[in-house]
Amino acid sequence: MGSGSVSTVTGTGVQGNDKEGGGKERLQEISSPWDLALGDSGTGGGGAVLYIAMAGTHQIWAHFLTDCTWIRGSQQERGVTVRFTGSGEEANRNNSYPHKACFAQPSGVTLTKGGLMYVADSESSTVRCVSLRDGGVKAVVGGAIDPLDLFAYGDVDGKGREARLQHPLGVVWSEREKLLYVADSYNHKVKVVDPATKRCTTLAGTGQSGLVDGPFEHAQFSEPGGLCLDPTERVLFVADTNNHAIRVLDLDQRTVTQLRVEAPDVSVTRSGTGPSAPGFKRLTGKRAQVVQCPPVTVGGGGGGGEVRLALHVTLPPSTDWTSGATSAWQVIPEPGVLESCHPARGVIQPDQDISLTLVTAEGLEPTSSTVQIELLVYFCEASGVCHMQGALLAIPLVPSQSPASTPSQVTLHYSPRLPKTA
Repeated sequence: MGSGSVSTVTGTGVQGNDKEGGGKERLQEISSPWDLALGDSGTGGGGAVLYIAMAGTHQIWAHFLTDCTWIRGSQQERGVTVRFTGSGEEANRNNSYPHKACFAQPSGVTLTKGGLMYVADSESSTVRCVSLRDGGVKAVVGGAIDPLDLFAYGDVDGKGREARLQHPLGVVWSEREKLLYVADSYNHKVKVVDPATKRCTTLAGTGQSGLVDGPFEHAQFSEPGGLCLDPTERVLFVADTNNHAIRVLDLDQRTVTQLRVEAPDVSVTRSGTGPSAPGFKRLTGKRAQVVQCPPVTVGGGGGGGEVRLALHVTLPPSTDWTSGATSAWQVIPEPGVLESCHPARGVIQPDQDISLTLVTAEGLEPTSSTVQIELLVYFCEASGVCHMQGALLAIPLVPSQSPASTPSQVTLHYSPRLPKTA
């Protein structure tokens, strides 16, 4: 590890239909591995084992990263991949004999320190428990009594089989809380399960597909698929699939925000500029509101002037900045328009102007030279409904016909608009 290289641990690169395993490394075919969990053999003999949710064959497999003692005292060699539990039949059958149990497209796995594995079994809409000691499988929440009934899905908080999930994909164990968090994808929710009581309840999400930050009860997701707890187990990260976003759940404050990755605050220079320049990423989508700003006269005799710009962002009345969400701005560089810009991007601070200096290029075209400033603003209404709004401020640059003496001074104002209500 640490070399930066990538190598294949197991699998031929072609989907197989082997339901037993026993091959070593790249000689063993596997089928649609969906999730991984790193643990030990569960027998007290140590070792390092990579557990695999093998969705394609409806099983849980194990890949041995070290030599170790396995179930019933068998010895397993490093590099071997074998079936752990599941017959390969697609069903919701729990059994103390691991090879008689059945799964239905297991998609998420997580381990406890007590030698248990929890499985998000997507097609049966259940969460199941597997003993690492012997591979026995037990029900936790969801599903029907009939093991062949894979249509017992819905969105119901409750205990054991009374609870209803719909195509859960991700599951993660909190050792601190002794709870399971579940990405209930088709219900657009994150749920929490107490294995001790087998009770399942909604943690966050309204059940409607959307992209809304804020308190757990008002937040919206769109088919959340993956989960990860931070080391403190007080923050839950959610891969919000259809929103193409990573959401952040503060488990203490009970709020949802969107994770932002901030680029370094560097100047834009003429070399390598443009929306397609390496490393440049848009903050907003193509449908962001375009705000036409008044033209700015710069330079003298064809451009090459300096613009000192102050931009103030104000929120609509009775709204406030979303706690924990980072509102941001950046200049979209265009070749031939800007010689440099500093700073080029940054965070929008409440009640503070955004101040930047633009140096325009020589030879500006009077009718087509425009600077665009991109804004992404997070704000919430007093009712708790939160919004994410993007905008593009388009600033036409007009070259002066007389020699420039001082830099142009420009002040702009922008305020996001509340969505219209029916």
